[in-house]
Amino acid sequence: MNILMVGEQHLGHSIKSIKHGLQLCGHAVDNVYTRKLLRAGGLPLVRDTITTRDYSPYDIVMLWNPRKDLNAEMVAFISQRIPVIWYTNDAIPHKINDTERERRAMARLCAGGIYPSSTQVAIAEGHGQVAALAYPPFDLWPWRYPESTVKVADVMFMANTCYIRKEWPHMQWERRELARALIDSGVDFKAAGHWDENPRGWGTEYGGIDREHYYGFIPHDNLPGILRNTPIHINNHPCCTLKHYTNYRMVLTMCTGGFVLTDKPAGLDTVLRDGEHVVYYASPGDLVEKVVYYLAHERERLEVALRGQKRMLRLSSCAAFAQKVEKIAQKIGGQA
Repeated sequence: MNILMVGEQHLGHSIKSIKHGLQLCGHAVDNVYTRKLLRAGGLPLVRDTITTRDYSPYDIVMLWNPRKDLNAEMVAFISQRIPVIWYTNDAIPHKINDTERERRAMARLCAGGIYPSSTQVAIAEGHGQVAALAYPPFDLWPWRYPESTVKVADVMFMANTCYIRKEWPHMQWERRELARALIDSGVDFKAAGHWDENPRGWGTEYGGIDREHYYGFIPHDNLPGILRNTPIHINNHPCCTLKHYTNYRMVLTMCTGGFVLTDKPAGLDTVLRDGEHVVYYASPGDLVEKVVYYLAHERERLEVALRGQKRMLRLSSCAAFAQKVEKIAQKIGGQA
């Protein structure tokens, strides 16, 4: 197939991963970042990119985690000419605003879809879309990442935003609750990711964490070494009612060999077994108890991390993701 991927700049690593996987499977792939495309010329350039008169050089267009950069007019134009696969790694927000309504309308214009939970797949199939469950693709490219001895802390909680239950009522525990329990326990703990740079990040609006326990933002290329060398990683999902859902941060941590303590979205323990691939916590107090236990039992912790790494690499390899794309493409009319 000849495939065009259109996606956001901040997902560059994921886009490169799936591009690599598709190329390994023998496909030709071009990618363009949405904002660059729109800044350069908007809808006329979209038309010129996907068509030459009445002919398109592409068999499939993949819209990669589209947000505010695309609009329904563009998606409708593309989908009327070429089979389109919609991909998102986002959970379903509880609050439905105008932006989310537009996003859902755009998704329904696409013949195919790839989602991070079985719940979202079922919703898409209900609208007539050919859909599949796939976790965010991961491609380590080990030669790009020299061995690192950096250790942020014994326990790290990396997150993009400090979600609160008012906005995400299906959270099991707010991230600031978990952070406060770990700080109060006295373990060597740091939070990483966006904080004061993000209007809804750690601490700015909701007082999520103090500066002493904030490590800062970690550039993507520095992550693998830090993830490998930090003993315990905390994960938290904004929506635990989505069946089989997991987020990109958990995929990234497990694929690089990190040990993960996480809350449990519905049915996830049938995919990642408790104590075998990851360890689930049931409350902030349970989280602290398990942190203390696994800090004291290194061998057991490393065995879980290794089994988890092998399992997640099978689930979310770039080649496995590419095979999902191939199957959907065949069903919606792309030439695989």
